[in-house]
Amino acid sequence: MDKLKILIIDDDQVDRKNYRSLLTDNPIFQTEILEADNAKNGIELWEKNTVDCILLDYRLPDMDGVEVVKIIKNKGYKNTPIVMLTGLGNEKVAVAAMKEGATDYLVKDEINAHILVTSITNAVTQLKLEKQLLRYRELEEQKRIAEEQYRLKNEFLTNMTHELRTPLNPIIGFTQIVHDEVMGSVNKEQKSALERVLTSAHHLLQLIDNAIEISELEAGKIIFEPKEFTLSQVINEVMDSLSALASEKKIRVTSEVEKNISTVYLDPTRFKHLLNNYLSNAIKFTPELGWVNIRIKSETATSFRLEVEDSGIGIEPQDMNKLFTTFQQLDSSASKQYQGTGLGLSLTKHLVEAQGGQVGVNSVPGKGSTFYAILPRKQAGALIMPSGKIKSNAV
Repeated sequence: MDKLKILIIDDDQVDRKNYRSLLTDNPIFQTEILEADNAKNGIELWEKNTVDCILLDYRLPDMDGVEVVKIIKNKGYKNTPIVMLTGLGNEKVAVAAMKEGATDYLVKDEINAHILVTSITNAVTQLKLEKQLLRYRELEEQKRIAEEQYRLKNEFLTNMTHELRTPLNPIIGFTQIVHDEVMGSVNKEQKSALERVLTSAHHLLQLIDNAIEISELEAGKIIFEPKEFTLSQVINEVMDSLSALASEKKIRVTSEVEKNISTVYLDPTRFKHLLNNYLSNAIKFTPELGWVNIRIKSETATSFRLEVEDSGIGIEPQDMNKLFTTFQQLDSSASKQYQGTGLGLSLTKHLVEAQGGQVGVNSVPGKGSTFYAILPRKQAGALIMPSGKIKSNAV
């Protein structure tokens, strides 16, 4: 135990000397002792000093010890353990003192070094435990409030993003119809303008989808609905949705699918979102006239590998550990040049791992990157991801 500052309030000089002697060189703690010969001086010393414990005589010339306990406890701004000392051995005095807030009660004639040191040690320890318990309860309440605020925030974000997504789908659909000249011919300048609208709309849609899924992920509401689908079909859908973004930068996007892995049994929506995040990232960080290649190939008898390789700017070795982290972009200059929220790769990692897979990246600065995801060929049943946990039923 650290050095303790003890305040002795007792009008008997011999008793004060005795307590000082008993406390000196005890094996439990070192002491710094303050003394007062009456209640008034004792209270003043207590107010001017931070003391760890008070040894308080019951009979004082200006007031009794119970009154002193009341005054000290009513001050409110210091919480100091008080050990009441008396020669009376009167239980009524003990009850009155404890009722007003004294920590312990000792009869002077029975006091020795062991009893005195033990009483002070217990009083100081009890106060520390009470403070720790109070702090724990405060933290628990703060945690409860924070969790409720977090839940309300996620609920608001989910509702808001769903509301934003509803009108965005027809905007993209009708813009695509006009761009594809289904409703009549458009000139070159008009088509270029429509491509910009589609690029921005798809980017906004991706941000909304990421926000929805990250909110559902944190709320433990991610549900997987696996079904059989053809990989090349989903890949073509994602490539078509990002064709305007690729065309704007004159980036060539190609795909390769191994014949023996043409169909899988997974959640097609989650897979599409995964591929969309990888492909849009590749296009974003690839300079004009570059290329991006999507590959599907076997990994094991029960899994396959998705790779998205680009001829982009690559990633510095010191930045590799920042990837797949929520709200993390590699550096401020990149975040200014390449806009984004930092949600895509983090969300991708969580979604892949929830299906029993894994993600990773290989990159050479200035030459490009290859982001990959290893996934099971078949996923059994609907999966639910509880908050903070990952559950996989891959077969």
